Amino acid sequence: MKDKRIEERIQHSLNAELSGLRTTSCQRDQFFENATGGYKVKKKISTVAILVAALMLFTVTALAVGFLSGWGHIEQAMDIAVEYDEYDEWSLDAKIRLITSMREDGIEISEDDWLALQGDTLTEQEKHSLANNILTSYYGDQEYIWFYTIATVDWGEPQTWSLEQRYWFFSTMREKGLYGDYSWIDLLPEKGDLTQAQAESIAKQAVAEAFELPEDEMVNLHGDVSFFITDEYEIPRWQICLYRDDNVWATEYTVLLTREGEVTEDPEGLGILTPAHERQRREEREESTENTQTVSEITAQARINANDPVYYNPSSGTYYHFLQDCPLVHSDYLPLTALDPDSEEFQRLTPCPACVQRNELWSMQDKIRYGIGDWMTPQPNWIGEEKALGIAHTTLNDRGIDVSGLYPVIYWSGIKDDSAVYYVSFVSVETDNLGYVRLNFRYTVEIEPVNGLIVSIGESDIRW
Repeated sequence: MKDKRIEERIQHSLNAELSGLRTTSCQRDQFFENATGGYKVKKKISTVAILVAALMLFTVTALAVGFLSGWGHIEQAMDIAVEYDEYDEWSLDAKIRLITSMREDGIEISEDDWLALQGDTLTEQEKHSLANNILTSYYGDQEYIWFYTIATVDWGEPQTWSLEQRYWFFSTMREKGLYGDYSWIDLLPEKGDLTQAQAESIAKQAVAEAFELPEDEMVNLHGDVSFFITDEYEIPRWQICLYRDDNVWATEYTVLLTREGEVTEDPEGLGILTPAHERQRREEREESTENTQTVSEITAQARINANDPVYYNPSSGTYYHFLQDCPLVHSDYLPLTALDPDSEEFQRLTPCPACVQRNELWSMQDKIRYGIGDWMTPQPNWIGEEKALGIAHTTLNDRGIDVSGLYPVIYWSGIKDDSAVYYVSFVSVETDNLGYVRLNFRYTVEIEPVNGLIVSIGESDIRW
């Protein structure tokens, strides 16, 4: 299974990229991936929104019995989450309650194991061990066992959930105090409303027409469909986040529809959103301040002013680069050639959208020098970046994982030595059809920075 904890750590380091963006249900679900204690806190929902949700209660109550058929063990896991923060803290009673609920929901539990848990032939420690074996056989490593993991194992990633599953899951969380103050409320359509399939179909047609996409490309797009209200949208409407087959976490387009199915605008005047739109709006907000440059442009200019090395491809390049081995450049043209930023040649070049504008790719020292991120300063007794990268390479190669076509990215965190860690991720660098460079985080190795020991190795699935 995917390493949820590693994905959370990577995403925590990247969350600054989301600042200033309009949060969608897709991003809410991504935030949820990152925190076992609940949701990213937002302002409380307004009274009008609460009244609208209350009007849906009769319909919800009528359907509740059907919802709970086979889902009781997920609710039981939520109840346990109210009692305990981590699986390591669970009592034997909590584990047996969950297993009992799983059994009642039709999940096959060995009769011998069940009787052993109920009987008195095993010691309490032996029962703990047996319960752990049962739960991990269904839901993976112990540290990942909680209600969200259980739901995703049973139902798939949240982008694929039905409206009924989405409604039941998040409203049950809210009832149990696990949802925080997040303002997004999922609703169920009433008689006469669009169906989930109809909303997705309308959204896909709108995207195809707006971007003139061929039919074979639309076939690979699938909808993460929500019917909702928030502080921003107090009248129920639809949101459809379209993602591709290969990555449910990478939203390609977001479409807002009125309750009746008309494409509608978000508060900033866009009806169909793409990552490029989101980026453009953020940059426009930055440019509206007293600075006329975006943050990435300011940082890039600072590197040039500091006489940092600049490179280019003298054969056919149109970009200048900060990395001599820029992953966006074909290997035939590497290593790149050094370039004088005062030269006429430099003046005709534009910043590389990867190694200049995506500072995630920069070295650890450059991130520190230019204030990228909000991390502690690495200590003198830590192993260096080069050694950390070497350890990560060797560790994955020893396990038969070929990362030769991927680019290493390094992060770190911690307050003191005993809590510090390096995260070495190997990413592929891709350009989407709108010209935006995306980083696809494939593998991550966690390393203790003092002694160089491996903490964990994981496959991640974050496209940024």
